[in-house]
Amino acid sequence: MSEASGRILIVDDEKVNRQILVSVLEQYETVVAATGEQALNRINQEPVPELVLLDVIMPGMDGISVCQQLKANPDTANIPVIFITVKDDAEEEERGFAAGAVDYICKPFSPAIVRARVSTHLRLKQQTDLLEHLYQTDPLTGIPNRRAFEMFLARHQEAGSEMALVLMDVDYFKSFNDNYGHAAGDLCLKKVATAMHRVAEDNSGLLARIGGEEFAFAIPEYDLSQARLIAEQLRLAVSGLEIEHHFSTTEPVVTVSAGLAVVTPEHYPNLLEQADKALYRAKEAGRNRVIS
Repeated sequence: MSEASGRILIVDDEKVNRQILVSVLEQYETVVAATGEQALNRINQEPVPELVLLDVIMPGMDGISVCQQLKANPDTANIPVIFITVKDDAEEEERGFAAGAVDYICKPFSPAIVRARVSTHLRLKQQTDLLEHLYQTDPLTGIPNRRAFEMFLARHQEAGSEMALVLMDVDYFKSFNDNYGHAAGDLCLKKVATAMHRVAEDNSGLLARIGGEEFAFAIPEYDLSQARLIAEQLRLAVSGLEIEHHFSTTEPVVTVSAGLAVVTPEHYPNLLEQADKALYRAKEAGRNRVIS
């Protein structure tokens, strides 16, 4: 995304200040709020802003409190906050930076300084988002990697969510690679990931490639029967690709075996182990099936 398309939330209790900032930042998409409470409501609406310009002194909830709430929420913690204030002293700045702000702009503000600082912090935010995306993405398939998967589980464990996990292996993938070549193997994994992603995106969960030919789909707040239906859809999506695999003793096409487990938060450390045991049983039972 280019910086000129950045979305900015402007929070100030004075209408004239809001109007001036909207005018100064006319090249960006802006949304405004007059109070701290309005700001928190606006920031939870889609699309989420990439930057917040936040007045420190407001009636009711002040800017410091708003910033602290944003930083305490994992969904908004990475949104940079620039404080706008009439107080130009070290103690005030220290309070703001301690609350999580990235910069200060003093009133009366210079349009050139506002544009320069907004441009800088939007660019840094977009670069950080890109790096974070690369850090959590499998380079071959383009879906989340094991790191993203583990972070997803950690967040939901902390939130106290029950978790269902579908653990899947591509059947006889070594034979596929050995006989069709690694380029064909890579293409196969891409197609498998794409097919499963189509199923996963219709459900609230995370699909990840967590090993060579191993995939996982973590689904919070699903019970065993619900998760089993999803697991079957994932399995059928792969076999439905009809990718030729004459070196499989299960089917003449690429298939997956799946193990399913559902745990409460206190048993998260055993989740992978339980799903892996179920996956092993699925392989022992003949592959191309789901065992829970």
